[in-house]
Amino acid sequence: NMDTHIKIFSKESTDIKNKTTKYMKPKITFLNHSSFCIEDEEQITLVDPWYFGKIFNNSWSLLKDTDDSKINYSKLKYISISHEHPDHLHWATLKHIRQKTDNDLFIIYPKRNNPNVKEACEKLGYKFAYIDYFVETKITHNYSITAFPEGHDSALVYRVGDKVIVNQNDAYLNDNTLQYLKQMFPNIDLWLSQFSLAGYYGNSTDPETIKQNGTKWHMDKFLYYQDFLKPKMSVPFASYVYFCKQYNDYINDYAVDLNDIIKISKYPTQIPFYNQEISFDNTECNENNLHQWDLVMQESRGNVTPVSEFIGESTIISEIKKLYEEGYRVGKVILEFFDYSKNIFIDTDSNSYSFVEAAQTPSNLIAGKLPSEELLAYLKTPWGGDTLNITGAFLKKNPNLWTNFLMSRETLYKR
Repeated sequence: NMDTHIKIFSKESTDIKNKTTKYMKPKITFLNHSSFCIEDEEQITLVDPWYFGKIFNNSWSLLKDTDDSKINYSKLKYISISHEHPDHLHWATLKHIRQKTDNDLFIIYPKRNNPNVKEACEKLGYKFAYIDYFVETKITHNYSITAFPEGHDSALVYRVGDKVIVNQNDAYLNDNTLQYLKQMFPNIDLWLSQFSLAGYYGNSTDPETIKQNGTKWHMDKFLYYQDFLKPKMSVPFASYVYFCKQYNDYINDYAVDLNDIIKISKYPTQIPFYNQEISFDNTECNENNLHQWDLVMQESRGNVTPVSEFIGESTIISEIKKLYEEGYRVGKVILEFFDYSKNIFIDTDSNSYSFVEAAQTPSNLIAGKLPSEELLAYLKTPWGGDTLNITGAFLKKNPNLWTNFLMSRETLYKR
């Protein structure tokens, strides 16, 4: 119950308020990818912790696992999660963190209708609190969090003492929401935002489209938001990953260069590195950190995992039939495979599914081509449509059919 948790926070606020404590400037430490640590005298908050392991059907990997040995877990009180994607809400990491301390730990999460995340967190031994959108929610008397939605994602604003920290991560806010954020928080001390590719932007056979829709788009967005928010310090993050799977490693070739982000930035911009405190006012570590990231990226990106052997016709058809019983309706669509010579004809209008020879396939019904293991994940996992799009391990043949194919799965999962 959200009200219960807010009362708990309010009581804590009252208790702390009665102390005559002089508050220090919060210490912000970059951990990995989109994860950082907020620390003041009273507590530590971990933000979007993903420490290790591959995600999105084993298609994304951190450039390097997280060394959390310097985190003072005895001070940890809160974990703030921006949204459900596994590079922000990572279950194995949450299990790891829960074993580090006997403290009561609250997970703070933007409000959602489906209680599945709340229930799963509570099963791990966490307390859980929703926060409403567009409301500055007090956590303690000198600490608040505000959520701003964009689709399934959220930007989170932390006010700690007199510092305002905007964690935009990969929430590409529309102009109305952005304007509201700026009205609520006109003076932003620290702004952290995604800077590079995070999924499919074009077929691997069409590099110019990927450069335009992926590389250039992210640079333009970074510059647009930075220019609108005018932060005192900008930090590009939430992109320290690589696409680690056969059929999606092509995306790595189009990653935004951190050097280019520095060149286009109109405001002071800091490049963080692992376990490094983020400064509110200087960028003196940039040159060294750019060099360090180059070394990490060169070392990591050669490790590409091949896809498994063909899953099997009966397995795929069985999973489609199960999904049909859950309400899956895609109409008529044909899919090709990278790892199998036949195509699958899915027809939910008549609830019939069959594998057909490529030569017998009507080309106007072919949505795209993908590995069979990606189709299996799409069918078996509630968020399979979203995951498939983020892996980028496919070729679109008919964009409209492909979008319908993705959304037919995606709309079954209610957040």
